[in-house]
Amino acid sequence: MIIFAIFIPAIMILIGGIWKSNPPKDINSLYGYRTRMSMLNKDTWDFAHRLISKIWLVVGFLMFIFTIIAYILIEDKAEAVIIISLVQILIMLLTIIPVEIELKKKFDKKGNLK
Repeated sequence: MIIFAIFIPAIMILIGGIWKSNPPKDINSLYGYRTRMSMLNKDTWDFAHRLISKIWLVVGFLMFIFTIIAYILIEDKAEAVIIISLVQILIMLLTIIPVEIELKKKFDKKGNLK
């Protein structure tokens, strides 16, 4: 059960590490941090991947630690995995917000540097 509980943080750490050293080179619709703003041009694409990789490494590591602690503290392990997974998914989705905020600070609506 613990393997299911640490799956999302492990994926975030893995992808964060991959994108930090080897981000997707080209804008595509299959792989990468894909939002309307991040896909405007190569500058927004690269910036978004540099930022999300840092965020996912930190958040993934913190979630990994808290997941282990929560899993130990919650007696019903099946319930623990469900609760932990739902919280992890929410946190993972919330990491979009700071990236989009920073994209909007740095680039205009057409993807040009401000």
